[in-house]
Amino acid sequence: LGLQEFPALLVLQTLRRGAADAIEWPRGCFFRVHWLRCGRVDERELARELSQLGGQLDAERDQRAAWRQQLQQMQEMNSAFARAMGDTQLRAQRQAAEVEALRDAEAEERPCFAVLCESNYGQEPPNCFEGSFEEALACARSERRLLLVWLFDDGAESDSLSQAVLSGEVFGAFVAEYFVMWPGNAERWLFPKQLYQHLRLE
Repeated sequence: LGLQEFPALLVLQTLRRGAADAIEWPRGCFFRVHWLRCGRVDERELARELSQLGGQLDAERDQRAAWRQQLQQMQEMNSAFARAMGDTQLRAQRQAAEVEALRDAEAEERPCFAVLCESNYGQEPPNCFEGSFEEALACARSERRLLLVWLFDDGAESDSLSQAVLSGEVFGAFVAEYFVMWPGNAERWLFPKQLYQHLRLE
């Protein structure tokens, strides 16, 4: 330390290896000199220096605690973000699987709609357009007729409507004369379900 006068009073802080401004002595011991006085030391000066040193150490300790808290908050935010991303990806995968299942069901069942309807209700359904919604809309425009969209499900109300009204001869003749009728299962088929949700039907 290069002391030239004695007695000497020092205030030291022990440090870890590699800390900034650390002095090693003896070998393997690291410290920092916070305050040093040689010769006569005034009591008031010592009290003032120790008070200032205590305040400095408290401030450093509070700053380290704040840094640790910020680091913990950042880690928690990263964990929450990772969980949210995982949940989002999982929801996206589920939605994609649901969309694919609805698309497959529509592709499989729509061509058989007339046969299924006759099997369920014992009567042939009205003349229905067998293509997609876009194709049905284009057909209605080209033939200058209205597009009648029949959204149904597997519930009792749809069954009752199909048996009482839609399967009747009068209704079938009326539809054939003025409409292009496009059926869609709002529970099992992709676009009918999307249309049902978009229109907020109940």
